[in-house]
Amino acid sequence: MQQLNRDDIQFCVVGQGAAESKLKNLVHELNLVGRVRFTGFVPNEDLPGLINSCDIFVMPSEAELLSIASLEAMACRRPVLAANAVALPELVSDGLNGYLFRSGDELDAANYMEKLADNPELWAGMGAASIERVQSHSLEAVLKRNEALYEMVLAGSIAAEIEIPASRLEKKKPKESQHTSAA
Repeated sequence: MQQLNRDDIQFCVVGQGAAESKLKNLVHELNLVGRVRFTGFVPNEDLPGLINSCDIFVMPSEAELLSIASLEAMACRRPVLAANAVALPELVSDGLNGYLFRSGDELDAANYMEKLADNPELWAGMGAASIERVQSHSLEAVLKRNEALYEMVLAGSIAAEIEIPASRLEKKKPKESQHTSAA
């Protein structure tokens, strides 16, 4: 937000956590009080309304394994600006449903935020791409993939699908006992 130096962009930090007080202090130090808001905890049933009240969703985290918050924003047809880190590039295709900025690079993030803010005509298309992309993460789709994986394992065909030699999948026979007994 400090890099942007624009009054037409506001930032909303949703949720609560260990860094909340540090972030609030930083907002005061950087004189961003009117441009950054903190919601605190938001119940799950209120999240879609909150997400739909924003134009762009930002996920700056450098440690997301699967960002449920990003998936929720994508399901609400939002363009996503995310750090190019860990699993986030699996959710965001640069230029298609949002942009990826260099992880930890606030100037790069600000440049992409400005690009999105200055081109609202892109939002609907990016939102449509987001909703299409999020479908593969629906409960039904994940269950179907897991069921297919289990069926392949049971059929013994998993080795060919993921290039694991069948010999590695064979059950190892326990070594026969080396004990001797005396009569």
